[in-house]
Amino acid sequence: MLLWLIGVSVSVYLGAVFGSNVQTINDENYDEFMKNNGKVFLMYFRKPHSYCSLIRPRFEEAAASGPEDVQFAKIDCSGTGKNTCKSYNVFGNPDFLFFKNGINVGEHREEREKRAFLKFIDEMLLNNVHKFETTDELENYFDDNSDKTTAVGFFDGDAPLKEPFLRVADKLRQRLNFAIVASSQANDSFNSVSLYQPKMFRNSLEPNFVNYEGENNEYALEEWIKENQHGTLRYRRVKNDWQFKDSKPKVMTYFRIDFSNKDKYSLYLRNRILQVAQKFKDHFHFYLSSMAEYPQELLYYGFQEDLKANRPFVTVKFNNRKYVMNDTFSVEKMSGFLEDLLEERLEPFVLSEEVPQASDGLVKQVVGKNIEQVLASENRDVMIMFYAPWCSLSKRMSDKLSLLAEKLIDEDIVVMKMDAVSNDVPYSFDVSDFPTTYWIPKYKKHEKILYKGGSDLNSLLRFIGGHASEELKNYGRTGQPRSKEDL
Repeated sequence: MLLWLIGVSVSVYLGAVFGSNVQTINDENYDEFMKNNGKVFLMYFRKPHSYCSLIRPRFEEAAASGPEDVQFAKIDCSGTGKNTCKSYNVFGNPDFLFFKNGINVGEHREEREKRAFLKFIDEMLLNNVHKFETTDELENYFDDNSDKTTAVGFFDGDAPLKEPFLRVADKLRQRLNFAIVASSQANDSFNSVSLYQPKMFRNSLEPNFVNYEGENNEYALEEWIKENQHGTLRYRRVKNDWQFKDSKPKVMTYFRIDFSNKDKYSLYLRNRILQVAQKFKDHFHFYLSSMAEYPQELLYYGFQEDLKANRPFVTVKFNNRKYVMNDTFSVEKMSGFLEDLLEERLEPFVLSEEVPQASDGLVKQVVGKNIEQVLASENRDVMIMFYAPWCSLSKRMSDKLSLLAEKLIDEDIVVMKMDAVSNDVPYSFDVSDFPTTYWIPKYKKHEKILYKGGSDLNSLLRFIGGHASEELKNYGRTGQPRSKEDL
């Protein structure tokens, strides 16, 4: 009993010590809190979330030993902080953002451990703008093995673009490197910004740098840097994936990339793909992706047998369809592939299992190859579940749908299901979780309704009774069985 009391006392004491350094804020006091605190490390969490409960004590430990001028805080995305979380497009799984004077300057994406939290804060507090007197000093700064672009400001004294540049440098510190050259010999203009390609990617096909020609304001400069920092051919990594926002269809080329060791084959392929990218850059965004970092994406495009081959694989997502270049790579064949795509001469690729010869039981199994045809030709209301084979909730829902199909055997309704891992889901369905179930009325097939009810039979019958295109024979609009007199 005594040991138990001591254990409880220690836990309470540690909670008090660590917890006292973390402020709890909400939608109501968020703006005032940010106004009163210059530097804030904020944890977005959800109370019912088990992983958040595991990480929160580590965050509080970091707060107890963190810098005095950094205020640690937390906000509940499932409760009093919903609107704030939504405004920053975070969900509290958990997420961690660092603020300076109310402006988000960085997101912690590494390990959720005390040491990693403190290391991240140190990086956020460092002055990330390197200063040089001459362009020779700048050139010596560029790392042969770095794949990061460098934004360079050429300023003399209080040039009007200097302060916007420094503010943007703070906000985009996780994206690229920043430097200033102050000498009057550095540039013909003393108020200019240039983006310099990583040294390893410099080539004869494109300039080593591009110049900013926009207005002297922070927003315009920030947007220009984000749009141009990766150049015509973007090198995509797991660590920088979050940076890419596409306004054009993506052309992905996967191969065994090794730029760090100046691998001649990798650089050769990059230059060949760059030739194609320059020709079609008005229509697409072009990416290089490592096969080692994105094996699941290759499987998603059907490259199952060829993953050991050291050759480029080219894929495109275009008009909500997937396309695959099956020919051996060359500049001419890749160009021809994209020309055919723009002229709508290609058949889209659909990831699919084989079409089943016959459905087992009353629930109809559909696959990627036939789902659109089956739904288009079906003259009954449809309830369809998209599931993952490994998901226990999907298994439970599947069992309930089998029972449901038995109950509805005399009704003008068909129950279907599809493995959404092994088959492509049509783009008209939004499937981001498992299981996801939709109702498709037979007279308004374009008006798909997402089912948000429970997985129990009564909830399913209540939903179907209320949404059926025509009244059910054996159930009322509330899902209750009809009495014998009503039948």
